Amino acid sequence: MKKLLMTMTVLSMTLLTSCGSMSGGDVLITGTAAGAGYLAHEAFDDPLITAGVAAGTYIGGKYLQGKWNEDVAEAYKKGMTEGMAQATILHYEGIQNLQKGGKKSHTVEYLEYEFPGATERNGIKYVPHNIKLRTVK
Repeated sequence: MKKLLMTMTVLSMTLLTSCGSMSGGDVLITGTAAGAGYLAHEAFDDPLITAGVAAGTYIGGKYLQGKWNEDVAEAYKKGMTEGMAQATILHYEGIQNLQKGGKKSHTVEYLEYEFPGATERNGIKYVPHNIKLRTVK
């Protein structure tokens, strides 16, 4: 019982100290490594095997986390490349359309309003100016 209580205390301390300085994935990896180390300790009762299993589990988890991060970065880069390619195609089609004498396909018309700016507010004097407001028609 004392052995189990000590192991659970070490495991909970490991997890609690991990929570403050690591992300959720790191906490999961650390907890899994601690759990694997505990199971190895219960099964073999050899400190070398226990340490090896815990370290191997932690290293394996970090490797998988790194692969996941690489996949996410690669997917982001692929999406950016596809977006740039689509923008290039739209730009090329717009130029071709203009060369044929057509109008731009995405013409946006704006309305512009001009208002005189405040020259004095709350006792503060401002330089006379106008405020321009553009809105989509």
